[in-house]
Amino acid sequence: MLKTQRKGEHFEACTHNRKAVGVVLFHNRIPVARCTAFYTGLLGLFVDVKSVHYPKFTPVEVEVCAQTRQGSKRCRLPAVVTHSSSDGIGLTFNAPKSKEYSAYREIVAHMLTSP
Repeated sequence: MLKTQRKGEHFEACTHNRKAVGVVLFHNRIPVARCTAFYTGLLGLFVDVKSVHYPKFTPVEVEVCAQTRQGSKRCRLPAVVTHSSSDGIGLTFNAPKSKEYSAYREIVAHMLTSP
């Protein structure tokens, strides 16, 4: 794990999973931005979005769509904003035991093992 300082907070990033994945960010169930996520990990991800910013603890949803060994997977997960900067926003997932989260885990596993 790589720990970096962002605006007085600790941000943990997976150094081994810097691959980008396309996501759609939702607020109040309305799509607000199509963007790219980096530092995808099992507990959350960092979204490179310049068009919207939310304060810490704002509830959002993030939809991830990517290819896995079993084909295309799509999942939409509830999350909360953990930090926000001019680079984007960090999100932590709220429902790590949901069916959607299982699909997300497959996406991350595939990202870690693919070249």
